[in-house]
Amino acid sequence: MLSSCVLTVIALLVAIVTFAESRSLARGFPEDIHWVSYEDGLAQGKAQHKKIMVLIHSSWCTACSDLKKEISENKDTKEIVKLSRHFVMVNVEDEEEPYDKAVSLDGRYTPRIVFLYPDGRPMSIDNRLEHPNYKYYYDRPEDILSAMKRALKL
Repeated sequence: MLSSCVLTVIALLVAIVTFAESRSLARGFPEDIHWVSYEDGLAQGKAQHKKIMVLIHSSWCTACSDLKKEISENKDTKEIVKLSRHFVMVNVEDEEEPYDKAVSLDGRYTPRIVFLYPDGRPMSIDNRLEHPNYKYYYDRPEDILSAMKRALKL
């Protein structure tokens, strides 16, 4: 009896810590999205055979702050949250940005979003029509939503 109570308490603590960690990874982006770290995202993408959306931003970046505000006030946010369930959603900020060519295809600017196949290879999804010099720069929720839909079709 005592051992089952201890196991239940441990399971609850693990669930609480996991939930709190995913919430803290939102960093001003929608809390309804299950965010993970880059390393966890790559592992989950492979294990779950899911495409990966990597959001890279900086705490000091004005454009990143503007994007957070845009997303919090935009009608497309509910759809972004809904589509996020079909991806492993990675949220990387500041020093967490990996030195990985897969997510630095045309530079290391912020904010940028890169879509990866489950095996970690970059997908050919970008925002070059809006920003030809910074193909992975997204500053509008509707462009993020469009890119997510295109990624799901590949």
